[in-house]
Amino acid sequence: MKKFLKVLAIGVCATMLVSCGGKESSTTVDMNRVYSVGTNAEYPPFEYLENGKISGLDAEIIELISQKTGIKYEWKNMNFDGLIPALQTKKIDVVIAGMSITPERSKAVNFSIPYLTSNVTFLANKNNPINGEEDLKNRTYGAELGTTKEAAARKVEGATVVPFTSNTAALVALKSGKVDGFLLLFSKDNDPIVEYLNKINYLYAIIGKPSKNINSTIYIDNDNIIAGKDATDFLINSGHSDILFLYNNGNRIFVQDRKMGYITSLLENNIKFKPELCLEKNLNLEKDIKDIEELFLSENSPTAVITIDDILALSLEKILSSLGKKVPEDVSIITFNNSLLTTLTNPQLTCIDINNYQLGWEGAAQIIKHIHNSNLIPTKIIVPHMIIARDSCKKIK
Repeated sequence: MKKFLKVLAIGVCATMLVSCGGKESSTTVDMNRVYSVGTNAEYPPFEYLENGKISGLDAEIIELISQKTGIKYEWKNMNFDGLIPALQTKKIDVVIAGMSITPERSKAVNFSIPYLTSNVTFLANKNNPINGEEDLKNRTYGAELGTTKEAAARKVEGATVVPFTSNTAALVALKSGKVDGFLLLFSKDNDPIVEYLNKINYLYAIIGKPSKNINSTIYIDNDNIIAGKDATDFLINSGHSDILFLYNNGNRIFVQDRKMGYITSLLENNIKFKPELCLEKNLNLEKDIKDIEELFLSENSPTAVITIDDILALSLEKILSSLGKKVPEDVSIITFNNSLLTTLTNPQLTCIDINNYQLGWEGAAQIIKHIHNSNLIPTKIIVPHMIIARDSCKKIK
């Protein structure tokens, strides 16, 4: 078999969906019922298994919805191509799996408002490069079964499509020499996928700074140390000195770098770093929620918070609301990721825009260049960030 192009989505137009029965669709919520949420936990950072638990952006969205509504749920992890059939046959109630809206799917299910948009990228064998649209024709493609990547590949003239049931299956194909390169969407300490790719000497690029082998790894990232410093400087310039840095997943490299930027800003502004105001918390856990409640009810309550992402900011807002504290009157919040979620809150969230689209575009472009020319030295690209000032931060005296 010819080597084939691995079709990668650098994100998708991500949505949630529910079944629709005919022309009319109505929903009655039973608060005593446990609703089944279907996903395919093979698509980090949106959904993936971590210590046997479904984690990621989509998992945090579902948990936040549960917290705000009181609706109980359970996960059903299955192949991506089985999600819509399971929804139609009422084996599950909701799907969240980084699924794109298509006309065909819209005939069968109801989609939520999209919360993330990006594009599909083609990666080519270095011995058979793509130099233009005409080069897409009459090739063999690999794509995850039932996805818009598969649909995009099938629209190419003369295409032969080899479907995978999961990303794990793609790794098997990688081992057998059928895939030419991988683009990893985040970096963390001791990542087994990175270690495996290094072991077998396969081409890959990372969106995020690698935890080791920096000089021999292709990576695209923001300068997260400066981004963390800029967020902290923004609050200090607004009069704040008691600033909480709140994060989760502390093994992620970008988290560690943003924390370093936070500490650097404090020290440069002659503000003492307080470990009790630099906290790793999972706000899905009652114990961690209680710790945050106690902090904001104490005499040393922070006047401002930097959260590591928008989902964590939304969870924090709920806790503050339960304590009778208002944003930004009582607590200012700045976060990272200029997603749709930051504009749907009230007040809208001030944030650091990390330019997700540019990160994905540069990642795909660099790995394609290295597939075409194996003699290139590993590339490092830094994508700039910017502060989007909205209504969640307040100047104080």
